[in-house]
Amino acid sequence: MLFLFVLDELHEVIKRKFINKESHLDKFLHNISYEIYHTSKKIINNSFYIRDINDIPVVFSAIKSNVDILINGDKDFNDIKIKGIEIETPSEFLEKYDI
Repeated sequence: MLFLFVLDELHEVIKRKFINKESHLDKFLHNISYEIYHTSKKIINNSFYIRDINDIPVVFSAIKSNVDILINGDKDFNDIKIKGIEIETPSEFLEKYDI
């Protein structure tokens, strides 16, 4: 499940941190199956705390779409605990699933 907000942010981060690697992201997204989930950027949050309010739509979308795992390299996600959702860094995910 991908969220338009998350997808846009993912492209921005790749562009900023991994110059000239956007084609790798595009190839990855082309080769996996996913659904698009729409979430408003304007959300009233009373369910969890996260330092960066710009990350609220990411967490809210994960909750609303009932994901099992949220993969995120943002350190603001390290301390969030959400019942039923594992939050892992990309490295943790790759190691855990031996990818």
